[in-house]
Amino acid sequence: MVNQNGLDDVLAKFRMFGRYHFQVMVLFCLAYASNSFYVSNYIFAAEETGYRIGRKNALVMTGLAGGVIGLARSFTTWYWLYIALEFLESAIGDSCSPAYILNIEIVATKKRVIYYNLCAIGYVLGSVLLPLAAWSVPYWRNYLRVIYTPALLFFFYTYLIDESPRWLLTRGKKDEAVAIVQKIADKNKVKLDHGALDKFLTVEREEKGVDLVSLLKMTFGSQALLKRFLICIVWWSTSTFVGYGLMINSVSLQGNKYVNYALVSIIDLPGNFIIMYILTNYKRRNPLIVSFFCGAVLCFIQPFLPTHLPWLSVMVYMVSKLMCSFYFGITYMYTSELFPTYTRNSMHALCSSLGRIGSIIAPQTPLLYSLLAKGNGIQSTILVWWISTSLCNLVPAGAITFLAPDSADTSLPDTVRQAEAVGTKIKGIDNIAMTQDIQTIDKQNGVPKDSKLGLDNLAMMQEIEGKGRIKNS
Repeated sequence: MVNQNGLDDVLAKFRMFGRYHFQVMVLFCLAYASNSFYVSNYIFAAEETGYRIGRKNALVMTGLAGGVIGLARSFTTWYWLYIALEFLESAIGDSCSPAYILNIEIVATKKRVIYYNLCAIGYVLGSVLLPLAAWSVPYWRNYLRVIYTPALLFFFYTYLIDESPRWLLTRGKKDEAVAIVQKIADKNKVKLDHGALDKFLTVEREEKGVDLVSLLKMTFGSQALLKRFLICIVWWSTSTFVGYGLMINSVSLQGNKYVNYALVSIIDLPGNFIIMYILTNYKRRNPLIVSFFCGAVLCFIQPFLPTHLPWLSVMVYMVSKLMCSFYFGITYMYTSELFPTYTRNSMHALCSSLGRIGSIIAPQTPLLYSLLAKGNGIQSTILVWWISTSLCNLVPAGAITFLAPDSADTSLPDTVRQAEAVGTKIKGIDNIAMTQDIQTIDKQNGVPKDSKLGLDNLAMMQEIEGKGRIKNS
């Protein structure tokens, strides 16, 4: 966020829950906070980084890349180089996606919602600090240096966090996985039962030599997963368009634009705690549907509010942003639970990347706003904007959610077959038991590749956190 003088200066210059989890959570909060300073477009979706080199390495590399490129932009004097660096940062500067995938893979199913939302508080804090930094440091070069320098701290994450045990097992690195599991148990002061640990290790890893293209073909070859992929794109495009649109247009509200931006950002903080309660008690699909439809109603009534009651307009605007934090947060978690381990990071980032068409369009809305207002009047322009946002974005997104399975209370799927079984129930047998049966059948029939990741996240992480067979020491 650069003020008008700063923008003019730019143009002139260019001539144009245990101790272990708590410690990791703090580091993830810092990762989210740093990422919120330079919201990238999540184009860096290659599974080669998320699956081949590991979640931790992907987090460190993307975090450092974003920081270094952002700092380089503050020193450049050539306009086209600035544009190239801007694009490059969006392409390889996404530290939020690998951080999220890593944090959900180290907790049990029932703790997933709470842990994710506590980590996401860092994103809210970063969003609040962003306008305050712009207000305090108006010169754009110094502003970029202020917000990108903290990203260099990602280097120390190499020594501060551990790799995902799930990822290590799927790559056949059992000794490293056991060492991390034991470390988690020691820090959380629980004692691992040898039987539980043996169960944790009785998995088969994916065959070596399976490249990214084959993994993606395997995923997209499933009609069920392809349908989910298309649904997720609708969720992401709607969430990014409305979310960033609300953030960008908040500076046009009456009052100090920096304070307005900070207030609209901080509304996500109570939103995170409300989401924790809702997702814990009401699963995934229904809350997402309700939040989309409620957001549509709020956007629809916004232009009809009395002009002599500005406080009412601001209040409805804030509640609209609160609804946005609901469906954006749910979308983020929901997407990661619908795809198998070996393409989870790739599919999550790919959905986010393609869905970022919304964040590309959102910054153009103020310009569209002014152009339409010249011929039609500001009131009619506002009317068209809010109603189109409601009827053309939020309502379709809510309606299409009925076609998605509910992934609540489900262990993260490791294979395509397990992912297809998410949200299904056959004769009273839930999908966790069913996918275990599918694994057994696949082994008997010799089905390769997509059935060789038999790690059950529910069993693994519940045992680590003190449930299942773990006994308090």
